Amino acid sequence: MPAWIDLPDLSEIKLTTLGRLETLDITFTPRAAQGFVVPFFVCLALPALNRLDLHLDSELSWSSAEFTQFQLSLPNMDYLSMSWSSIDSDDLMAILRHAPLLSELHLDGCAYAFDDNVVEALCSSSQDPVPLVPHLHEILVWNGCEAFEDETVDALIASRWWTEEQLAAFPSPPKVSRWSRIEICRDDSRNDDLELEFEAKLEEYRAQGLRVDIDVN
Repeated sequence: MPAWIDLPDLSEIKLTTLGRLETLDITFTPRAAQGFVVPFFVCLALPALNRLDLHLDSELSWSSAEFTQFQLSLPNMDYLSMSWSSIDSDDLMAILRHAPLLSELHLDGCAYAFDDNVVEALCSSSQDPVPLVPHLHEILVWNGCEAFEDETVDALIASRWWTEEQLAAFPSPPKVSRWSRIEICRDDSRNDDLELEFEAKLEEYRAQGLRVDIDVN
């Protein structure tokens, strides 16, 4: 779908509700040096949607405010995939705050979205009254992301991972879902390899049943 070259008057766009649409897979392409996708989100309400795939372009303008408004019409969204978007970590945090049922998050080529701030925010603590995306159990980040520290990612994994024995010993279920799959490919200009201690920890998680792969480009 071609993006808008010029931003129209959003107040004149009529809202259309598609009450039975459950899956949306859409690709936006710029028609000039830059483009806008905001008008698409402003005009739609999708109350039954549970799966959203957005294929974007780094030249396309993004607006968190309008996308948040769009998200409010998606109370059942549990799967989100975004590719080649210019969103940054603040934009991603806004998305996560308004996706309480999100269980799977895939980011491909969103180079500025996934950084230490996002990882730290996803770390669950028993002290959190309302954890961020409590149903999230799968996260895939491909083709570049901001540099992160191994210790930060290890803390993220540990905060939402328990063995079967540990789960059975809890007096009540955890507030967040247990990880099922984590893949993160870090585009690190420092050319740092993963520390041996962290690699050993990843092997331990795999032995316990977690599908986890952390790479460095």
